[in-house]
Amino acid sequence: MKLTAQCFPCLVSKAASQLEKAGIAEDDVILGILKVTRVMLDAIENPDFKKEFGINIINPAAVGSIRNNFILKYVNKDPYKEEKKHAEDIAIKAVQKMGIINNTMSPITVENIVYWLRLIAIANSLEFDLEHLGNNPVKKFSMELEKASRTGLNIQFEEKAIKVASKIIRSNSIVFLTDNAGEHVLDMLFAQFLLNNGKKVIVAAKRSPTQNDATINDLEKTKEELQLSIDVTHTGSSTVGLFVAKVSRDFLNLLIHSDFIIAKGMGHFESFNSVNNIPFKGVIVYKAKCEPVAKASKLKKGEYNISPINLTL
Repeated sequence: MKLTAQCFPCLVSKAASQLEKAGIAEDDVILGILKVTRVMLDAIENPDFKKEFGINIINPAAVGSIRNNFILKYVNKDPYKEEKKHAEDIAIKAVQKMGIINNTMSPITVENIVYWLRLIAIANSLEFDLEHLGNNPVKKFSMELEKASRTGLNIQFEEKAIKVASKIIRSNSIVFLTDNAGEHVLDMLFAQFLLNNGKKVIVAAKRSPTQNDATINDLEKTKEELQLSIDVTHTGSSTVGLFVAKVSRDFLNLLIHSDFIIAKGMGHFESFNSVNNIPFKGVIVYKAKCEPVAKASKLKKGEYNISPINLTL
């Protein structure tokens, strides 16, 4: 997805938010905003930038990756450490309250896979600012999951989900590419459901912190806390979304030799839609949280989508 005029102000705004979350002095925040803006502009103007990320157009995910790397070095800490922990706590308490873990033992049917696709789509709302969940976030998030599982999401999502479910049933090996911390809890339970039904499943996260995305440490912690038996790994990189040119050789081989990829979040939509030849197939499940992504997805802002990777839905 091409970087638009609306994207760059958002990238700068998110940079300001990250710097403020780091708890540094206001003067350092202002200086950081000026510096990271210059770093992003320099990257965009660099003729080797697209080659470095293996993309044919400059996209928000690549520029955001440059931004995040700079900020982590500038503040020397993970600005989202506490927020990610809070999101994970909300998700775990919600799934325990609703008994969702029990559903990992359900048989593999189109209906049951659609159920899980709805849940992991709703979970993509655990993003940056958790204020939308109000004073009782566990209750509100549980209600959102319950409503989605019972009544479904927007028409486009539901139509695609049925087709995706059939493809998942026919697949033997599946890789999950996680997005936000907290959200990953639902992804891992979906993966456990597939594992319990005889699929070979691996859940992957970032190698190290970037924004509020889940890392391999988050996956390992959740696996232990929920007593899951799925395999977890990291991509070998810490970019927004995923860029084939940036992941480790071992992880790229894993993607190439897997039957189906389930990627989460707008970052994967932005990064995968900027490359001509992606050597694997699957889908991206996400909520269109901004106008540029909604427009590129032919959705209204706030709607959910399943975007194909080398597939027809």
